[in-house]
Amino acid sequence: MAGKTNFRRFRDGRAPRTTRTGGRGGRFVLLALAAAFACADGERVTAPAGAPRFAISDGRSGGTTGFYFLPPLVAPPKATGTFDPALQPEISVCALTGLTCGPEVAHFTMTSSPAVTLDLAGEAYALIWQPKNGPLVAGSRYRLQVSIGALALGYLDLAVVSKAGELKSVPQGDIGVVAGSPINVRFRIETGILSSLTMTPAASLLGIDGTQALTLQATDLHGATVAVSGPVAWSSSSPAVTVSSAGVATGVTPGEATVTAEVWGVKATAKVEVVPDLMFVLGSQGADPEFLLLRLGAPPAHVKTVTGGVLVEGFSWSPDGTRIAYSTFPGGLTQAPEIRTMNADGSGEVQLTPSDDGRSALFPSWSRDGSLIAFSSRVDPSNTLQQSEIWAMDPDGGNPHVLRANPYVSLNFPAWSPDGAHIAHSFIFDVDVTDADGSDMTTLATLPLPGLLERPSWSPDSKTLVVSGCPDPACGLYFVDVAARTLASFLAGESDGVTTTNLRNPDWSPDGRRIAYVRWVKQGSTNQFSIEMARPDGTDRVTLWDGTTTSYVSDLAWRPW
Repeated sequence: MAGKTNFRRFRDGRAPRTTRTGGRGGRFVLLALAAAFACADGERVTAPAGAPRFAISDGRSGGTTGFYFLPPLVAPPKATGTFDPALQPEISVCALTGLTCGPEVAHFTMTSSPAVTLDLAGEAYALIWQPKNGPLVAGSRYRLQVSIGALALGYLDLAVVSKAGELKSVPQGDIGVVAGSPINVRFRIETGILSSLTMTPAASLLGIDGTQALTLQATDLHGATVAVSGPVAWSSSSPAVTVSSAGVATGVTPGEATVTAEVWGVKATAKVEVVPDLMFVLGSQGADPEFLLLRLGAPPAHVKTVTGGVLVEGFSWSPDGTRIAYSTFPGGLTQAPEIRTMNADGSGEVQLTPSDDGRSALFPSWSRDGSLIAFSSRVDPSNTLQQSEIWAMDPDGGNPHVLRANPYVSLNFPAWSPDGAHIAHSFIFDVDVTDADGSDMTTLATLPLPGLLERPSWSPDSKTLVVSGCPDPACGLYFVDVAARTLASFLAGESDGVTTTNLRNPDWSPDGRRIAYVRWVKQGSTNQFSIEMARPDGTDRVTLWDGTTTSYVSDLAWRPW
């Protein structure tokens, strides 16, 4: 004779009465605490304040819709769907520590002994398990979970006691069982249960304020495509990306996020990366150079035309992304270049170095704490035999002073390390580094002649430099390991004798995810300039701007954030 439980509302904190039936090997005793799940009369009962977290998960308790535990463990559900008899459910039992599932102590399938069986007449799957002599230990709690493949459909928690009189102490929500007594597990699985979700596209690149509509595809337990029914809960792992209730992701600030959609406990994810803004300088023969702001997914936006400057040779963002320092030739290439600053929108231009003292000022680089601007300087710009020195000045142009001078080589393209400890610079085929005060110069890498190394850019951890290298016949990008003092190819240029593809002017993004660079394709008298980016491992090369054949890109830099 099967044991049965008399269910009633849990009103006064006392356990419901339980009918017990004797049997060989001990009495079969089950206690179903009615708090927080449907009772026999169909009502839902609210657990008392401060009650433990609900310990049964099925379709009536906010779990998988279409999956229900059945009597004698719980009250009968209000099931309205169609029973699915063509499945292979499995039951796993694990020891609980708090709410954490520990080691598995038992596992049952439709071929195990005892086995999960199909009850067509009762429209249920069933398991009769008599755990004599273990593995269930009195005083412990266990979680019984039903799964189809890797999909967990639901669970209930068992509290094991040594004798029937202790059932009244079983925590609310648990199913009380007496150690050594048989356990009759019955459950119903209906058709149309969602098994898996896939989100498309699986990966997206967005600019700031850019959007991407994400769509979901669902399959059931048999692998058939089904409509996504029920509410979809969308979330983002990072404030860099927001996602609407309709599944539209929006880039807010540079960074990466995992977007998650959840339907009835089944989740799908997609990666969304937000690319920072990029400033670049566009020049053309006989025209004034122009600063443009590039945002992924949008055409370049005009920022400033440098009137009377035939060339902008190098620029640098302030660490807070509000100002730009740049060098230009106000009187033409035969005159001394000077350094100016401006606001990020092109306003508020200030001249920092004089244009009438005959000293050149080129390639400004803002220190990462914002206190200094380093630059390359030469007394006589027209004397190419004279060596360039590394200078520094305050952001307002005050206190100009020499950081590093060398009577034998010219030092160009200074670049402050993110940790503020060093300045990298180049001389023709060398990349060198000094301490922040200009002392202790060390050669890091050399490109064999004929060759050229220039425009070093630091990785965010200050351990690696990416530089432009121009061996014969094409320019490419190289990594310099600062500690090991080694040079390694990153992205190679190409030439077939007719068309030459050069990669130049690299800039490492502040978060380290991307390196932007200029792609310059030369074929005869035709030049095509564009802007690309790639990950530091060389993968995922993306064109940010398709470029032009009538203008050239003289420099670029990611905007800090």
